[in-house]
Amino acid sequence: MWNKEERILTDDAQEIKGKSEQVREMKLTNAVQRGIEQGKRRQKKRLFSYGGGAFITAIVVLFILSSIVQPNKGENALTGQQITQSVTTKSWSDSDLFMEASGLEKALGNVLSNDLIQPVYQSTEKNGYQFEVLGAVTDGRKLYIMYSVENKTDEVIFHIGERFQYGGYEISGLGASTELTQPGDNNIQPNATKNFIYATNIPESIIYSSNQAIYEINVYKENQSQTSIEVAFELDTNRFASQTDSFDINKTMQIDGQKIHINKIVYTPLHTYLDLEYDSKNTKDISQLINPVLIGKAGEKSEKLFYPKVLTPSNSGLFSKENQRTLVFYSSKLNHFDSIALNIQGISALEEEQKKIVIDLSKNEIVQAPDNDLQMIKSSEEADVGDVLFQREIENAVTLRSSSMWLDSQFEDADGVSHDQEPSGGVRASGFSTSSKDDMGEDHYSYNFGADAVNYPQPLTIKIKNYWNPILEDQTIQLYSSSK
Repeated sequence: MWNKEERILTDDAQEIKGKSEQVREMKLTNAVQRGIEQGKRRQKKRLFSYGGGAFITAIVVLFILSSIVQPNKGENALTGQQITQSVTTKSWSDSDLFMEASGLEKALGNVLSNDLIQPVYQSTEKNGYQFEVLGAVTDGRKLYIMYSVENKTDEVIFHIGERFQYGGYEISGLGASTELTQPGDNNIQPNATKNFIYATNIPESIIYSSNQAIYEINVYKENQSQTSIEVAFELDTNRFASQTDSFDINKTMQIDGQKIHINKIVYTPLHTYLDLEYDSKNTKDISQLINPVLIGKAGEKSEKLFYPKVLTPSNSGLFSKENQRTLVFYSSKLNHFDSIALNIQGISALEEEQKKIVIDLSKNEIVQAPDNDLQMIKSSEEADVGDVLFQREIENAVTLRSSSMWLDSQFEDADGVSHDQEPSGGVRASGFSTSSKDDMGEDHYSYNFGADAVNYPQPLTIKIKNYWNPILEDQTIQLYSSSK
């Protein structure tokens, strides 16, 4: 079901065989990928994650250092603290500390294995806490930093990322994450050291005034005030400039009458980025492209890049418009391109009028939903009053890489008065589970209207931010060809 140009076969028998093999490949790889993601969640190694609707006060960021850092003294314009950069001639030698991290991205794993990390080895000690930036890497869009926190006190501590400044700009931490490389939680025992990997996105369109980067963390003891520690060094966003291929695309594909403008594609040693934009005149709100595959060819060689992460204005601070998106694929193994194509199986989209769930709490029933598959489970005896569970079974969940439901944190009563959602109590937690055996999925979303909501004017209306509604229309578009 992938790759139209590869399906132009000489007879129907060959076409059927090709399709069946591709479907099996897709299902298997999807299942493996889903299992990896679920394993990461179970191990709870992701300590901090900013995005997907969750806004956290702390703004974090990163940086990268060339192998020799020039000495520099000055003042952090954000905090007023004195900062010092010192010279290091030490080469990178600590990949083994980070290779076993459960949440390690394939892109960073390749960089660690290929010895492409820029050594930093800059540290600051304050109040018995030593914060050291060991190394970092960036391609001007995605940035990773490897660092350690050592606790030299006699009390347990923990830390969070707080602030990142680069070239005179404070970079948003929306969508950033921090991974702990060892099993366990982020508490650091007395006289112990833990290593972390921080990842974030940086705007590639900004013209920075300098290469200076400042990363600040906050260290906490129980029931005590925080200690802010920062390290400064140089960040080279052009580190992989000679190994980067960029193509201006400026083409449009249309699925179910909805236009998708493909603007640019960038290949770097870290990732492959596809910038696109949904047309502002579309009649439906597109939440997802279904199984996008980037197909590159060079001579007799070809490759398919699967399963991208999707950057949106909700999980990244990169965009100025709500309809902008970037698909982030794995890096390419090709050293040049004769052609590049994009294949998608369709879109998940809803009409604006469909983007709401209307319920009557007094009757425990759904008045309106995007389809008839959504159910509202009555609260159990252990649940808080007003705490309900929305549940939905989904077919082809693994094959189509279904996404989970996401609802607004506010709802309206029948008089149009807005109310805030309350933290869920005893009902089953929200989540999305799949079974690769029967290709089914179960989406469940716990929503607490509050104990008083049953007395509000009924019905109650919740806006939908994301809802899986597949519109299947297999298409392949040629993005680039060296012959033209």
